[in-house]
Amino acid sequence: MSFGVVIPTLQRSPLLGDLLVALSAEPLVDQIVVVNNATTELPHSGPKISIISPGENIYVNPAWNAGVRAVSTPLLCIANDDLKFDTSLFHHARRWLRLPVGIVAPAENAFRGVERGLLRDNPPVTGRPRLRPVYRRTEGFGTLMFMRRSNYVEIPSELRICFGDDYLFNQQRHRNAVFSGFPIDTPMGTTSSSAEFVQLFDEDRERYLALPPGPYSRRYSWEPKIARHVVHRLRRARS
Repeated sequence: MSFGVVIPTLQRSPLLGDLLVALSAEPLVDQIVVVNNATTELPHSGPKISIISPGENIYVNPAWNAGVRAVSTPLLCIANDDLKFDTSLFHHARRWLRLPVGIVAPAENAFRGVERGLLRDNPPVTGRPRLRPVYRRTEGFGTLMFMRRSNYVEIPSELRICFGDDYLFNQQRHRNAVFSGFPIDTPMGTTSSSAEFVQLFDEDRERYLALPPGPYSRRYSWEPKIARHVVHRLRRARS
């Protein structure tokens, strides 16, 4: 099974060109859909690359929706435009997506080159890639996500730049997971950290909180509680 990759961009990342070259050379990637939210023409092309140009900034979440509609592959990757990673990651992701999982994203300790303060101060962990379930949305989900195309749920149009990853996370019916042991290089927030988006973030937050909750927390909220209880009992038994 192959991947379609969706990348929204305002063309502010110097890493976009190299990312498109690397993705184009990866055999497991069949489609690359770039949603060009800038008003200038995107200077990249290739047999795998399709460009959607709305002519204005439609923002991140509507761009994800538009890009995913254009993808026909069974597997899906949604990526920021400021990433650098070894594309052998797609081989791991394809194997993980054979499991009953929802969305797979990098753990916070998979990132390198992140500006201080944008993520928790965890050093990157390298080694054999490992997968573990998570029960709350972590920062990696807005940066790089792998899932089955059928697991994507259209994000409500009123959410523009934020909380789209929260919405997708909480709409999944299988456990979401994060991977560690595979480094992802990114400055994190090349575009979204701009001051122009602060008001939009606040508006998106209010709109997201007004939406009904998804099924994820109802299905799996008990699991971390049980895990904490087991750990507590083991610690008491060893003391």
